[in-house]
Amino acid sequence: MSVDVIESIRARVNGFRGSYQQIATKAGVSYSWLSKFARGTRGKRPEFDVISRLQRALDDLDPQDASEGREQPTPPEKLGNA
Repeated sequence: MSVDVIESIRARVNGFRGSYQQIATKAGVSYSWLSKFARGTRGKRPEFDVISRLQRALDDLDPQDASEGREQPTPPEKLGNA
């Protein structure tokens, strides 16, 4: 998964300070994990499904921000042996 995608999701999470509990609940991660991810102290290479769930939770909070131009995570099965 591209580091740019992870950093993009991290930036989006930081844009929703004050809503971390709601995001964590929707994404199925703990508040603690999300807080550390937002600070960059955890989740340097999070699993694809976690990033996908975070992205969906963020899109649910702000559907207008779910623009078509944003790079989407590539599913692991399509990455090959990179």
